[in-house]
Amino acid sequence: MTHTPGPWMHIPAGRSGYAICAPATGSVVTTADEDGRYGVIDSEQDALLIAAAPEMLEALKAALPWIDSVVVAGKVRDAIANATGRGQ
Repeated sequence: MTHTPGPWMHIPAGRSGYAICAPATGSVVTTADEDGRYGVIDSEQDALLIAAAPEMLEALKAALPWIDSVVVAGKVRDAIANATGRGQ
């Protein structure tokens, strides 16, 4: 089994939380309770991907100076911006 295909996006859910969904497939990856404290993830692969996100972000930041391709570097910059809230 694989993770839910992206792109994923976050949308407001409850009073102060967010849901992560995959609009292309109509899937909800995770939701938060009414206070935005926790969510339940149905897919183990999605949970692994979300749990690895901070490590992947740090790896992208570290790799960026070493990327020679302008196209790839642009995609990496966009991913970093999206992950840090600067790409919205």
